[in-house]
Amino acid sequence: MIVFVEVRLRRVSRFGTAAESVGSAKLRRVQFAAELWLRLRGRDSPARIDVLTLDGAECETARIGWIRGASV
Repeated sequence: MIVFVEVRLRRVSRFGTAAESVGSAKLRRVQFAAELWLRLRGRDSPARIDVLTLDGAECETARIGWIRGASV
């Protein structure tokens, strides 16, 4: 399985969380890029899109989230 990962960081929550910053339009662009990458390499492997989120100003104290199999 090939996993494509979108990483989002939010140092402050004034505009929402890192997870909230990944909307359907962004996921569609990532999905398009992933499908193109697979097609150009002749891959017929199962694939998924995950989102890694980090909320907080400091790496040591940031909240880390992992959304497996994010979809549009």
